[in-house]
Amino acid sequence: MQSIRYIYKMGHGPSSSHTMGPSKAATVMMERFPNANNFKVVLYGSLALTGKGHLTDYIIEKKFKENGLAFVTDSTNSSVEYTRNKIRHLILPVLEEINPSYLNCFNSLSDNAKCVSDFLNLNAEELLLNSKIDDFTYNRKILLESDKAVATQMLCSEFYEYSDLILDNKKANNLYDLLSDGGRLQIYGDIFAEVKKDYLRFFRIDNVDFTDEIEIVSFPFESVFSDYLISLEKITDNSKIVNHLCMGDMIDCNTLSGKLVLRTRKAGDKFTFSKRNVSKSLKKLFTEENIPIEIRDKIPVLSDDNGVVWVYGFGVTKRNCADKHSDNIILVRGKNNDR
Repeated sequence: MQSIRYIYKMGHGPSSSHTMGPSKAATVMMERFPNANNFKVVLYGSLALTGKGHLTDYIIEKKFKENGLAFVTDSTNSSVEYTRNKIRHLILPVLEEINPSYLNCFNSLSDNAKCVSDFLNLNAEELLLNSKIDDFTYNRKILLESDKAVATQMLCSEFYEYSDLILDNKKANNLYDLLSDGGRLQIYGDIFAEVKKDYLRFFRIDNVDFTDEIEIVSFPFESVFSDYLISLEKITDNSKIVNHLCMGDMIDCNTLSGKLVLRTRKAGDKFTFSKRNVSKSLKKLFTEENIPIEIRDKIPVLSDDNGVVWVYGFGVTKRNCADKHSDNIILVRGKNNDR
């Protein structure tokens, strides 16, 4: 067992976190490769941004010189073509002029962020042990009873293990919301998350049957449906409402009845143009608009218990169309992935 003196040591100031680690790393590398003629040192994160002010460069140079190795600074460090140098040479001097102690503040913030990250990772590992049922299947109740940040961190880590893909904040929040909302969520391509009864699981569908209905239970919603990318979000920003009113892609939530479902056309489906007050069956509408026969059964349709709400390429039916007085609105976007 090592002595407590090994943990608590006097370091080089003003920030030992910027010197002790690099000093130890330099020593270890020189001991591991005693016959090496040179070493290349690349700094990342806060060491790259604030290391010079915290003696990181000094301690590395000192360690190498003690072993008879010359210290040469990379010439690209002075070029503002690189983002790191723009920050170092153009932004940091301004911050220092505003607040001379900004380096200490920045370093403290970085250290605190790392502490938070380490705390989340540690608790996420414990949560994984307690909630895992099988490979990529987890106890829903345990996840919901845990802290949201910890559960989200665990799910993101497990999703990365499953897919080698990193979830952005939006998809991570959608995944967590799935725990309480239930149902199925398409995350990327053929990768889904599903909540059934008391568990959540990740799975793949190689051949997705896009004629199935997808019930929309939470927002924002995004899914690849047939050959189309469909997204829905609730909006309250008046400027967005004004910008999209003329495009016919806004649903007044207060007019919806029952479940909102994403599907393809069915026999008897009808669509009413909001401005012309003319109703047509989707079969007749698609024929008149010369939509190719082979794609008519792939076109996305939103519906509720009363019928068609929205059709890709045609917008929202009159009964559900939002106006300037609407205060509970869903914005619908659709994109053909083949175009």
